[in-house]
Amino acid sequence: GDFVSTVLHLAGEQFERRHDLKTKGYDFEAVIQRVVNLLGMEPHEVLTNSKNKQAVRARSLVCFWAFNELGMNQTELAQRFGISQPAVSSAVRKGEKIARADSYELLETMKL
Repeated sequence: GDFVSTVLHLAGEQFERRHDLKTKGYDFEAVIQRVVNLLGMEPHEVLTNSKNKQAVRARSLVCFWAFNELGMNQTELAQRFGISQPAVSSAVRKGEKIARADSYELLETMKL
């Protein structure tokens, strides 16, 4: 009953959001560009598998948004970053914490 309706509703919202992001041109590269802009880095610094604290933060945000917002799978993200799938899973969780703690959002909101 209600549980199934809620799950279907949430799945529909998620599908619509992903479709909306794709029609606005958001892809993996756009996510990297957003993170680069937020953290004041260069794209090549994000794509490294460096243990540097800033690179780890950036990679975590990219993994979180690419997985949750774009619907990319963790195996694909692992290949792009040259890290293991469990490392991506950890990065997704870490990225969510960073985004919440610093109020980062994938889509820039208009300031009035």
